[in-house]
Amino acid sequence: MIEPDLGDPCHLRCPWSGRAMCVRCLLSPAAIAEHHVSLGVTCGLRHIYFPNSLPPCVHHNGEIDWHYAEEELEEAHAAMLV
Repeated sequence: MIEPDLGDPCHLRCPWSGRAMCVRCLLSPAAIAEHHVSLGVTCGLRHIYFPNSLPPCVHHNGEIDWHYAEEELEEAHAAMLV
């Protein structure tokens, strides 16, 4: 198991934060450094987390970011649904 980078803390509310199912444990360091995953990887993550939704750090456009404020994240997701 890959340990998440604790020097870059995640402040998002997520049931997998700090656990083996955290995205930062599942993805390669290269994917995390790129802050973006392909459509195929996103589909794979959806399969892993099913029946739950994707973690809050994985955005529907493939971006990965755990630096968003909760309000910004909720607004971004709401805007994508419109």
